[in-house]
Amino acid sequence: MRRQLLTGLLVCTAALTACAPSSERASASISDWSADGNVLHLGINSCNGDPQASVVETETDITVTVTAVFQQGGDSAACMDGLAITVAAPVGERAVIDGFTGRQVDALPATG
Repeated sequence: MRRQLLTGLLVCTAALTACAPSSERASASISDWSADGNVLHLGINSCNGDPQASVVETETDITVTVTAVFQQGGDSAACMDGLAITVAAPVGERAVIDGFTGRQVDALPATG
């Protein structure tokens, strides 16, 4: 009887674990950006994914590489995260490059 109970508990635990959503940190793409002085505001293609960025600046561009937590089976296109990062100098005419895709990211149109 005790052995059957233990076997039943193990089967239930395995079933629940298999159904539980898992997550992992991975590269995330940048959809758009805007700047306010030395602060870059990024739109990140993740959904509540706690995005984190690393930045490499040169005279001609700013390369931003973002990672975020993605839920397996989740739909990161359903919502986006915002991320503000401070750069050493204003963006000016420099290109903003997505370190994940290697592509230049378009700025949001200026409002006013």
